[in-house]
Parts: sequence; structure tokens; C-alpha cells
Amino acid sequence: MSLTEKQFKAVQVILGIAAGAAIWITIWIAGQYPDNQVLSYLFLGVFLVALLIQRHVEKKLQMRLKLYFKTYLFTLIGGLAFFIIAGLVSGQSFFAS
Repeated sequence: MSLTEKQFKAVQVILGIAAGAAIWITIWIAGQYPDNQVLSYLFLGVFLVALLIQRHVEKKLQMRLKLYFKTYLFTLIGGLAFFIIAGLVSGQSFFAS
């Protein structure tokens, strides 16, 4: 099964958004349960899995997934902006409780 260039780009964008969102979701969940030390490091596990899968796919395809990485990075930056704005609007700090 071979993907066209357009389909391959679409898959990279979708997976980049999913990886970035997964990291922010794990950070948000950890913020909801500050006493749970395991949840505090859950985002690190998700980050490592996303990184390892990216490297594996790049080796297998023998090409860089530039669009995936750009989308992933923009999703992380967008999530950070969202949490900062939500914190300012609600008056609650996301990073300290």
C-alpha cells in the first residue's frame, strides 16, 4: 500500500497534532492529581514514545518527517499558549497549586 504525496502529508499533520495533544493531555491530567508522582512523569513517557516512533518511521522510510515535526512543535506551542491564556482568564496558575 503506497500513499500519495498529499496523503502522506495529511498523515504527518494528523499524527503531529495527535502527538502534541497527547503530551498536553498528560500534563493536564497530572495537574489534576498533583499528589500522584507517577502521573507527574507520564508526559515524559508519551514524549519518548512519540520520539521513538518518529525515529523508527524515519529509518524505515529513509526520509525525514519534517511536516510531522513542524505540526508537533506548533501543537506544543499552541497548547502552551492555550494554558497560559486559560490561566490568565480564570485567575488560576496552571503551573503552581
